[in-house]
Amino acid sequence: MKKAKQKNNELTEKRRHEILKAATDVFARNGFRCTDVQEIADTLGIGKGTIYRRFGSKEKLFFAVADNAMQMLVERIRVAAQSTSDLRERIRAVIFHYLEFFEKNRHIIEILVTERCEFRERSKPTYITYWQNNIDKTAGAIQKCIQTGIARKLDPFYTAEILHNILSGEIFSCCYRKKQLPLAKRAQAIADLFFNGILK
Repeated sequence: MKKAKQKNNELTEKRRHEILKAATDVFARNGFRCTDVQEIADTLGIGKGTIYRRFGSKEKLFFAVADNAMQMLVERIRVAAQSTSDLRERIRAVIFHYLEFFEKNRHIIEILVTERCEFRERSKPTYITYWQNNIDKTAGAIQKCIQTGIARKLDPFYTAEILHNILSGEIFSCCYRKKQLPLAKRAQAIADLFFNGILK
């Protein structure tokens, strides 16, 4: 009985993941207003009612898509940050993997922009909720850099906020640029600017 329940839970989670993936693609392509849940259902070969039973409404499905996307980003950054004990390299890894995530998932940028445009009444958009969480973690790494003497005594939270503002600007502006530097060069440029500034 226990194994059967576990298998059922795994199948349920797999189906949820499939719906979110398909919904992400359709919402990114059509926008929120022009998306018909039936199109998402047809993509998966399931009934529209299956999606509504799991998510309740098109709006809730959209928010689940945005939340799932940011959870993937947070997990990517967490793994990257834990890949090294060197504090500077940890911050460099965060910069690189943050940019890499959106480079490989540009459609997610469309989701985040759509959320802001369509749901302005939300007190805190999904991106901002996770953005603050990432700032707190980056601030912790910067604070350790200060404590170990490899960084100047700056406000760690304000410094982390500036870094994430730079990264946010980079990912959103890439929607409008046809040509851009390779990912590695952009990540390196941001890291060098953050650590060394522009003055000699």
